[in-house]
Amino acid sequence: MTVKVGNASNHANHIKIHDDSVSREHLQIEKLDNETLLITDLNSTNGTFIDDIQIRESRFQRHQTIRIGHQKFTGDQLFDKLRMHFLDSKVIWVDEFSRLKNKFSDYEKEKAKIIQSYQTKLVVIRAVVLIMIWIVLFFIGGEIGIQAEFRHVVSIIGGVLAMLIIPKLLPNERRTEELSQLRKKYSKMLACPRCSRDLSAQPYTYWIEQRSCQQCHAVWAN
Repeated sequence: MTVKVGNASNHANHIKIHDDSVSREHLQIEKLDNETLLITDLNSTNGTFIDDIQIRESRFQRHQTIRIGHQKFTGDQLFDKLRMHFLDSKVIWVDEFSRLKNKFSDYEKEKAKIIQSYQTKLVVIRAVVLIMIWIVLFFIGGEIGIQAEFRHVVSIIGGVLAMLIIPKLLPNERRTEELSQLRKKYSKMLACPRCSRDLSAQPYTYWIEQRSCQQCHAVWAN
């Protein structure tokens, strides 16, 4: 694909430069490989210079510099401008998004592990409380005035109350903080490959069903 570079007043240019020294149609770029460009000057008024040598057509690599009118760019700067142009014009991101599947899976597993740890603590605490209630009622229930025929009913009521009350008494701040830190860790990895929108709030299957990004309209699924 040929990329045209010129003054910002010319909307036909792919890369627009806000400088009057840059002609409306200044030069064009053809990408030969990941490290080499073919630069062709389009009879610009103030010329195109690679390493301070004026050119009509020449190869350009990252270690070189280019001057377009009065604007000078390093090789990395020009390659970045070219990369951003291709990203802006690219719509289909199916392959890039499919590579996020394993990262989504890792995130869900780590999140489930934190939640499961909290649930295990609840089960253990409930079991301990129920055992304590049972011990109290069946071994010293008579001493505190609970008749034998009512001890079983009282133990059930105590167990139900324990199940309802214990989750409210068990501190939840640590689990919330761990989940928050985990999401923060993955938020940059689980992002739209085009606009970097955070996608960590929903699983991979949800986003596949959405088919595209609502923010930048990148297509994720065929």
